[in-house]
Amino acid sequence: MRKTVVILILIFMAGNAQALTDLAFGVYGGLNAPIVQDDARAGTGFGFRVKFAPSPVLGAAAFFESRTYGDPEIVILQGTPNERTEKTDGGKVTVLGIEGLIGSTGGGIGPHFYWMVGLGNYKWTRDGEEDFSKVGYHLGPGLEIGFPSGLGIEAKAKFEVVPTDGGGSRKNLLIFVGANYHFGLM
Repeated sequence: MRKTVVILILIFMAGNAQALTDLAFGVYGGLNAPIVQDDARAGTGFGFRVKFAPSPVLGAAAFFESRTYGDPEIVILQGTPNERTEKTDGGKVTVLGIEGLIGSTGGGIGPHFYWMVGLGNYKWTRDGEEDFSKVGYHLGPGLEIGFPSGLGIEAKAKFEVVPTDGGGSRKNLLIFVGANYHFGLM
């Protein structure tokens, strides 16, 4: 019974594929939202990725993202008569990374749901602050709707964790929408 359920899930996730192997190039943009961070506010981001799916169920991608954070306000001399609020630079983040994909990763017509897990070199630069560069990890779902022309419209969400010195971490929620062009390979 377990094997039957696993096989049915894999068949459902695989969907219909136009080719056994798929190569796709995509661009995307959307929201970059820090989670429980006082030194940054929500901003925007964009990126591009190259995806290779050797089968309709498994794939891998390389990506580049450029994101900004909104400028946070900090309170200076809190609790004193000279207390004031100032804006600081939220900064800019660049990420170069790779991710593994499982689910309906290949090209084809119709909806394709998949999961991604990956890692990337996360570099955060801000005015007046030292650059921060670490390897971060992410995971999340994605959904692409493919059209007969080889184009696909995609939406994906990532939960990202970037470890910091001292045992803490920076966490971000990323929500992107974009378009892919698929080159079906035999």
